[in-house]
Amino acid sequence: MKIICSLLAATLLCMKAHASVTIMGNVESDAGKTIALCKSENGYSMTLASACVAPNGTFTLETDIQDEGYYMLTNEIGVKHALYLTPLAKVTADFSNTMLKVNSGYNTAAALFPKWEEAVGMPLLHAYRHTMVPGASTADAETFNSELSNMEFMANKIAGNEITGKAGLLLKLKARADLSFVKMAYGLSNAGQWCDSLTLVSIFRQAEQLFLDDNFLSLPYAPDMLSVYINGMAYFKHIDKDDYVGRAALLATPRLREAYLWHTAQQLRYYEQLSSLVDAVDPSTLSGDFSVHILSVEQKLQWSKPGKNATTFSGVTPEGTTVSLDDFKGKVVVIDTWATWCVPCIKMMPHFKRLAKELSNPNVVFLSVCLGTSVEIDRWKDIVKKHQLEGNLIFISSWTKGFANDYRITSVPRFIVISREGKVASFAAPAPNTPQLKRLIMSLI
Repeated sequence: MKIICSLLAATLLCMKAHASVTIMGNVESDAGKTIALCKSENGYSMTLASACVAPNGTFTLETDIQDEGYYMLTNEIGVKHALYLTPLAKVTADFSNTMLKVNSGYNTAAALFPKWEEAVGMPLLHAYRHTMVPGASTADAETFNSELSNMEFMANKIAGNEITGKAGLLLKLKARADLSFVKMAYGLSNAGQWCDSLTLVSIFRQAEQLFLDDNFLSLPYAPDMLSVYINGMAYFKHIDKDDYVGRAALLATPRLREAYLWHTAQQLRYYEQLSSLVDAVDPSTLSGDFSVHILSVEQKLQWSKPGKNATTFSGVTPEGTTVSLDDFKGKVVVIDTWATWCVPCIKMMPHFKRLAKELSNPNVVFLSVCLGTSVEIDRWKDIVKKHQLEGNLIFISSWTKGFANDYRITSVPRFIVISREGKVASFAAPAPNTPQLKRLIMSLI
């Protein structure tokens, strides 16, 4: 009998530790082909389960969860929505790129959760997520203020609600965090139109209290919120975007700082940037999780690790002749990649010209590479004449093959440096208006 009781108790403990949940619903036609359930722990996201969307637009997810709390439903294009789950929950919901509408599955105590997510959906989209959702855009100040008023009304209702326990604490924390998040994000991208600079500083100051406690990391979008907060505070305090340690120091606890650094690492596009971050951070201040997770980013960026053989390419000059990278063997080649429609590219041209004159050396070549389509060649020639560009100038008529593909040019301006040995010394070199590029070139001569 004792043995039977013991086995029963152990079974009950297991059921309590891991309880199955079911999520089913509909997915809009443009909202992806796969839906996944994720959980964030200390800023690290873990995928618990995934399911393919059926031809009729439905999906069903079944998995075990250990605790009640916030989870995320995501698709393969990066859209993610918050979802509060309790063990044994059976939830039905409609998934779109703009919001998640929960239709059933919440008990009376948790009824405010879907109502809050509906209230925060459009302001969050217009303040932050519009840059990630295909076809989405921000909203004008009048529209955003209307959405914000609805959010504030719901936030006050939640703050005064008697919902208790873990659910109550998390919902109230999330309401405060979401409200600060949309104000910070919209304020940063619409500075001067929605509010003045003093008001914006005040919004960020009021949000500081959110970033004093590690419990903040239990919220969906916590890493994104940290990033927006740091971007604003670093701007006010004149901390450079590449000063990873200085930016992380704006946060109060080691876990928050690590979560911010991990989120930043995932946004980096080149191996050199990742190396700069890793080298700047004291490893004793980070957990073992960081060392494990950073390997995936390192693997993703291996293609841009300096020291690889430079792939040759060629383009046409304004005179109609062809120039190839092979023409400059044995020399350091500094490449300015730009496009005719790129305003920041045009602004970099005087700095590139100045540096070329300053470092006039038979062992250094400055090469201007304009990417575009064949219909842009005349416009390219006009820009060359207008800005009095001289030296090695070529036009490459393709964004999808050859040079653009081999060097993964997805945005411009982009500066690349090739060593005298024909190796890529930098896939993403510093801009010519910084001393770092000059130092890099001098080290290779």
